[in-house]
Amino acid sequence: MGDPLPNGWPGYVRRQLPAACLRLPRGVVLLPAPAAVDLTPPTAGMTLTPAANSNGWNNTSPVTVKIIASDIGSGVSQILYWVDGGPVNSVAASSATLSVSGGGAHTVGVRVIDNAGNISPQYTQPVKIDLSGTQ
Repeated sequence: MGDPLPNGWPGYVRRQLPAACLRLPRGVVLLPAPAAVDLTPPTAGMTLTPAANSNGWNNTSPVTVKIIASDIGSGVSQILYWVDGGPVNSVAASSATLSVSGGGAHTVGVRVIDNAGNISPQYTQPVKIDLSGTQ
């Protein structure tokens, strides 16, 4: 009996045991040993400029929010962020900067997707702006 797969089949490796076997809707992918599989979701952090005062408020507008994402496996693919439940913005990078303006309490939401398709938990950052200076 001959080989079960033709010699010209893409990804076919003769006489090497696979480290992992992935079943896909249209076949099987054999990964040579050692195969690295990223199952860890990425992480994110946010910083505000200027920093909030001791009461947690900013007395200037706009406030700049810097998002820093990281992933120890496959790397960061994109950052998704939104302000106050508004439209989702996407940045294909490991960092993003946005401005939040207008008085009141705002919330910046963030999720990160890595190159393996893992999705981070949702991160939120309150941004409170008091232009009257009473807070």
